[in-house]
Amino acid sequence: VKYSDYGEFARKEAKPLARHEGWLVQQGLSGVVPMEGLTRSATDWRKCKGQAYAVPPKDYWPAIAPTLRLLEDEIKPLIGPVRVDSGWRSPKINECVGGAKASKHMSYQALDLSPLTDISRDELIVRLCAFHRDHGAKYNMGLGIYMGTRFHIDTGGFRRWGADYKAASSPCAAFD
Repeated sequence: VKYSDYGEFARKEAKPLARHEGWLVQQGLSGVVPMEGLTRSATDWRKCKGQAYAVPPKDYWPAIAPTLRLLEDEIKPLIGPVRVDSGWRSPKINECVGGAKASKHMSYQALDLSPLTDISRDELIVRLCAFHRDHGAKYNMGLGIYMGTRFHIDTGGFRRWGADYKAASSPCAAFD
């Protein structure tokens, strides 16, 4: 995935980014993932004539806290370090990239992720599906597993789906 220069965005948005980072520090969530990932809009941002990065509205910041805690406390120990492929999305970007009408990205509760370790798709599915089955309800966790090893987590409702965004296509169905 090639994105535009995050450095240029960070210079232009230095004050809002600093405020958001300060809030993350207060919540004990600084460093869970780089700010570059949290502000990354979507992989297909170019086709939407949008921006690669955007600072979420301040009112939305509290919504990402449970997702970041889930990621730090449970998902990273399960599969290793991750890269954020998509964090907050504006409604315009979300619609353009084909996101769900009620996508948790728009309320800043969701992250699309890719493992940075050499984990196979099969092993990723086994680990994530077992965790979701056993603990997902406790975390109000949404789990989407896409092509390859890309996946989605959020804390906006206990549900799951596969590459076509439908529950029936979730690879986790094999573990029921």
